This record gives sequence, C-alpha cells and structure tokens, in this order.
Amino acid sequence: MYVVSLFKNSIGMNKLYNDCFYEMRKTLEVEPINFYSDYSQIKDKINDIFLYLQNGIIVGAVSCYGNELDDLIVAKSFQGQGLGQKLLLWGMNHIKKQGYEEIILHVAEWNQNAVKLYLKNGFRIKKRGKVR
Repeated sequence: MYVVSLFKNSIGMNKLYNDCFYEMRKTLEVEPINFYSDYSQIKDKINDIFLYLQNGIIVGAVSCYGNELDDLIVAKSFQGQGLGQKLLLWGMNHIKKQGYEEIILHVAEWNQNAVKLYLKNGFRIKKRGKVR
C-alpha cells in the first residue's frame, strides 16, 4: 500500500472528496453539497490528510487529526476491493504511533457500509447525533 501525505495535490483530493460525499451530503441536505472547491480550504490540513495512490492516481484518502480518524474515502470505481479496510487500519496504526490509545471517528448512520466496516474493526457506537 502506498500512502503519501497530501501536499499540493489538492485538485485530485477535492474531486475525490466531493465525489465520495456528494450523495450523502445531498440526501442529508448538508450544504454545501460540493464542500471542497480549492486548495485554500485544505492547506491547513495537508500534514493530516493521507492519500492512497495507484499508478499515480488518488483512489482513496484518510485524515488523522490527533486521535480522530476522519474522511476515510475510496473512489467509487475502487470500492469493494478492501481499500477502505486497508486505509482504516493504516490510519489506526498512524494514530497509535502518535501515542494515542483511544481512536474516535464520526460516521453518518446513512453510510451503512462504513458503519459495518468500523464495527467489524472494533469500534463501538458511543453517541448518536444529527448531522448538521
């Protein structure tokens, strides 16, 4: 698995993020539907966003902010190949290497595939809330 930090590859990341979250954000009426539009929105996060590349193409990403795992995404055309599982395990390992014991994440109940993945990997639901 080849994971790199973001650094100025924001165009591909913006597109991947928007493609992966479009349906959920639209269904749950979370505005704006296309959240990322330019580098300025993620420039402060470049050290915390990690990209999974295949043949130089961004096919997945995961963000690690302290002990929080966030925005684990896999391009639709690459889903169902175990890449989400690999990114999750990579992110968990990265957070643990930073000295954190507890890892937290947030997931929309709407995204049942992600919920199942997280539960299968030992996460527990601690609290339920509404998406803004």
